[in-house]
Amino acid sequence: MATFAKIEDGYVVEVVKVDDSCGEPEAVGAAFLADLKGGEWVQTWYSAADETKHPRGKYAGIGDMWDGRNFTLPPDSSVEPVSVSKKTAAVKPTAEPKA
Repeated sequence: MATFAKIEDGYVVEVVKVDDSCGEPEAVGAAFLADLKGGEWVQTWYSAADETKHPRGKYAGIGDMWDGRNFTLPPDSSVEPVSVSKKTAAVKPTAEPKA
């Protein structure tokens, strides 16, 4: 199974698994999900042998930030949940991040 994160405005809003026949290589899985559900999709992985060398910084979780290269945790003070369902929780910035 391949795992993908849906990105909206630089934030992860959904994480799904697809069969390897639909998800490998990454471009195939991202195109499959974009056709099926719309939006931008980026592959993510549960773990790497050495977490400091994780392919995308970390495993993507709902609410994480995506900078075009890596997933990161958002600063606690700059996000708040705006919707939650069984499948999706979206977050939006509430203030400018502190430098």
